[in-house]
Amino acid sequence: MALPFPIIPIAPGVPAIPRLPGSIPAVVDLLVADALSFLGVTLAPQWGLFLNGFPAVIAESVVAFDFRKGYDISTYPVEGGSFESYNKVERPFDVRLRFTMGGTVADRQAFEATVRAAIASTKFFEAVTPEVVYPNVNPLRMDYVRKATNGVGLLTIDVFCEEVRVGATSSFTSSSTGSTSTATVGSSPSSTQGTIRFRDTPSTSSIVQPQSPSASPQINAGVVQPAMPTQEQQAAVSSVLSQSMLPF
Repeated sequence: MALPFPIIPIAPGVPAIPRLPGSIPAVVDLLVADALSFLGVTLAPQWGLFLNGFPAVIAESVVAFDFRKGYDISTYPVEGGSFESYNKVERPFDVRLRFTMGGTVADRQAFEATVRAAIASTKFFEAVTPEVVYPNVNPLRMDYVRKATNGVGLLTIDVFCEEVRVGATSSFTSSSTGSTSTATVGSSPSSTQGTIRFRDTPSTSSIVQPQSPSASPQINAGVVQPAMPTQEQQAAVSSVLSQSMLPF
């Protein structure tokens, strides 16, 4: 004889009680719990530093996010001790993210390694918050302090990022050939993932078809070879010197 099954409500805070074999409410209860757990994971707010849609810094959590945006107004002084303002220029924004990681020593070492790799990279990252995604940022530096009273088992690192402007182009016309060339700085983030280009060595471009083949190029900082003046030049110098020594 089966014992009467107690009536236990399915509500938050009530533990899941095993039902009789073939009982449908137990299955429904577990399905609802799984669905809520799945939604809690997928709909969790996103914070962090991402690269191509994936987290660039592997951390347990982001505990702080700072954003700074500003403009500069150009001014010049005028008479009477006053000044005039004539332009307003946008500055790149700054972002600071504070990451934390606990766990084992190996976990904290891996976390610190991802931060070092991010600040050494020249790629464009995204600073992600639940409300706004800030694209085209590059991590510049990291900062963390560990003391005997704080930071022994929990590593906290601040990552400072700055906006990078890309896609600027400049056109110029060559005076020797008359052709027009276009130089592109960086690459547009809308079409491809760009990187920052650093110049490590000075330019070694040479002059094509110079007017005088024996002349030194403008990029050459060498010593000019001395040459004897011609007879016409010596006569002109002697004439100037003789006039300057005439009596008043």
